[in-house]
Order: sequence, then structure tokens, then C-alpha cells
Amino acid sequence: MVDQPSPLPLQTRGRDRRHTSWRTLVGAFRGRRKGARRASDSPAHPDYYSPILFAAIVLLLCLSLVDAFATLCWVDQGWATEANPVMAAVLPWGASAFVAYKLCLTGAGVAFLVFCSPFYRINLILAFLDLIYLGLAGYHLHIYLTHTL
Repeated sequence: MVDQPSPLPLQTRGRDRRHTSWRTLVGAFRGRRKGARRASDSPAHPDYYSPILFAAIVLLLCLSLVDAFATLCWVDQGWATEANPVMAAVLPWGASAFVAYKLCLTGAGVAFLVFCSPFYRINLILAFLDLIYLGLAGYHLHIYLTHTL
């Protein structure tokens, strides 16, 4: 084996001009890459997502949380049963396990959709899911009004 010479030491030209400031921290949360650099490049995973996508994700997670708590209330009152067989199997584990499991499953699905967002029209899929959850929230409101009035 032939010994290779070690690389030359890094030479600096005075003080290091790079410094950390509040702009560095703010820039870390804003992101810069919104897609591929060139039109000929394959789609890339961005580090910046649109505010509409963010709003759709937050709405979906909030509606999922509302669904979880409403389902727990209605099942506890005996007004309804859990229709999802996976979540029905988790229901006997307790309320906190049910909510945590539901949010983890929803969060994992949303994370997968966001990961695929450069390749597919995820905004449309999330809008469709938001409409489904809004309909489910309306159904929960209907159950509440039916049993309390």
C-alpha cells in the first residue's frame, strides 16, 4: 500500500465572516428550495411548502382530534359505536391510547402525503380528506343535537 501525502492544512484569510444571527434561525424555518432547480431535473423534495398545504394539514389534524374526542364521548354515552375496526380494537385500551393512536395514524398518513407532494397533487387529496372530516364533524354535531334536544 502506497502512503499518500496528507492534504495541506486549510488556510484562512483572516477572521471567519460567517456568523449566526436571528436571520439564520428564521431562515431555517422558512426554507428555500421550492422544487427542482431546472425544468429538466426530476422533482425534488422541497424544504418549503405552500401556506395552503400547511393550512390543509393543520385543519385535517384538528378535525381528526375533534373526531377522536367526539367518538370517545358518544361511545361512553352509548350513543354510537366506533365504525373503524382498527380504532375499535384500540378503544378498550383507554381514552388516551385511543387519541394517541388516532393522531399517530393520521399524522403518519399526512407525513406520507407531504413526502409525496412534489410528485402528486397532494393539495387536492388533502382538500378531499378535509371535506370528509368536515362531514364527519357535521355528523358528530347531528348526533349531539339529536340526543340532547
